[in-house]
Amino acid sequence: MKKHNLIRNLVSHIFLPLLLIFTITFSSSATNLIEKNNLPDISLSGDFLIVPLAEEICNGYDYHLMFSRGWGRVYKGASGQNPVFQFDGSCWQCKRCTEVLITEYDPLEANYVGRYALWHAGRVISNNGAVIYTNRIEFTSGSTVPYCRLRYE
Repeated sequence: MKKHNLIRNLVSHIFLPLLLIFTITFSSSATNLIEKNNLPDISLSGDFLIVPLAEEICNGYDYHLMFSRGWGRVYKGASGQNPVFQFDGSCWQCKRCTEVLITEYDPLEANYVGRYALWHAGRVISNNGAVIYTNRIEFTSGSTVPYCRLRYE
């Protein structure tokens, strides 16, 4: 009898209060995390916090695997509608999804990107490069293009 009472006292006086404290702390921490970081794509499901780890960019990967494809030229505007020349630069194409990237400088040589533009070609382009007509020209002062890993072929 005494052994049974000892176990019951341990469970009711130590284990249950600790479990209650843990549950309250975890629930309030998860709610505070969502409110503090203002993350709309995070959901709280029961006792579990579900957070997406990576964004899919290229056929299940979180980056494009770009290989050199000669030189490229970028125009702002649509082809045949008086586009304005923006810059010449290095041309790259993703091996997995055929996305084309033109960078103002060669980041592998100059450690600098400058302006850049992306275009989904839908096919393998020539080793001589490509021309992109777009209204979306980006800039980075860094040596890498977001979501792209560059390689020489």
